[in-house]
Amino acid sequence: MHVLRLCSVYGSAPGAIGGRFDTVGGMQIHTAAITCRLDAAGIRQTVITAHRPGAPGRERIGALGRLRRVGLPVEHPRQWWAVPALIEATMATRSVDVVHAHLGEDIAVLPMAHLAAARHHVPLVVTVHSSPWLTLRPVDRRTATIHEVGGLAERHILPAAARVMVLTERTARLLSRQGISDVEIVPLGVDLEPFARQTQDPTPSARHPRIVCVARLVTSKGVDVLIRSLGHLRGDRALVIVGDGPQRGALVALAAALGVGHRVRWTGSLSHDDVATHLMHADIAVLPSRFEEAGRCLVEAMAARTPVVATRVGGIPCIVRDGVNGVLVPPGDPIALAGSIERVLADPALRRTLVASGEATASAHSPDALAAAVFRCYRRTIAPSGASLKTTDAG
Repeated sequence: MHVLRLCSVYGSAPGAIGGRFDTVGGMQIHTAAITCRLDAAGIRQTVITAHRPGAPGRERIGALGRLRRVGLPVEHPRQWWAVPALIEATMATRSVDVVHAHLGEDIAVLPMAHLAAARHHVPLVVTVHSSPWLTLRPVDRRTATIHEVGGLAERHILPAAARVMVLTERTARLLSRQGISDVEIVPLGVDLEPFARQTQDPTPSARHPRIVCVARLVTSKGVDVLIRSLGHLRGDRALVIVGDGPQRGALVALAAALGVGHRVRWTGSLSHDDVATHLMHADIAVLPSRFEEAGRCLVEAMAARTPVVATRVGGIPCIVRDGVNGVLVPPGDPIALAGSIERVLADPALRRTLVASGEATASAHSPDALAAAVFRCYRRTIAPSGASLKTTDAG
């Protein structure tokens, strides 16, 4: 079987860590995790994704896979990757059995995948990593454009897909209300191995208790709300912000203006293993998003045995059960956020409860569980057409 996969972001591009592009995120890790596991199961894959500075245009993945990075070496507008990607996807000479689109904050991937599936006369399957229409909320010009244009593509093309995979029960329920019934909820694909290692403290100068936030520095992640909450916390709680993005300068200025700049550490973009190390040395992990499909870093924090506080938005309540494996707060409220952080830090019994339940949550989201779910989706999509397909689960 040969799967043609299309995704605007993929993995952690070699040589790109520390650049201005988003190099580590939930969708990148998810797409790479699938590739490795499916390759080990003997499934041939061609993955087409957007250009990354410092990364090769063509790359082998495992024994059977190949990765093609296309597009212009610019940060904006990233959507230009779709023009060469569409040519690459439709002109592929080897036979294709299924086209798999990974939908995130992107307006081009669904139309492109739809055309590629039509060109090869094969079914289309879609993984919704972030729904432009159902989850994304306009907080700036970029998100407003993706919400309107990407949402239009989503509403017209998802019903035509043979199968749809989603990350949360919320999105499955909302799609069902729109008449899309063939929806499967799949695990996030969190690699638990880095969280089992003994590591040294990556920021020994940051005092404890220590708050860690893993996020792209964009408006939607609400890092500004977390910075504002510092003034409502007791003592000099330290905050480590893991990630980078276009809002970094404004956020640094905000912290300075509020008089809390000395309490904030900025790591920039890090490898996935380094992100895991920061979470393992945190006393609490916080994700103050204004909208979010699932919140992968929350599951990673659970794997690191770190209690989590997050906003009650999007699909986060499907991952974080308030008072069971984490604490939920309303978005955009620094006082409520500070109160919940203090509550968790001050209550050892609550922390133990959250950590124990969080570990169980994380264990259900392994890469092997994800690959097995994706393989089942391929099998159920292709088998009715009479294609020969291996019957054992991937992973």
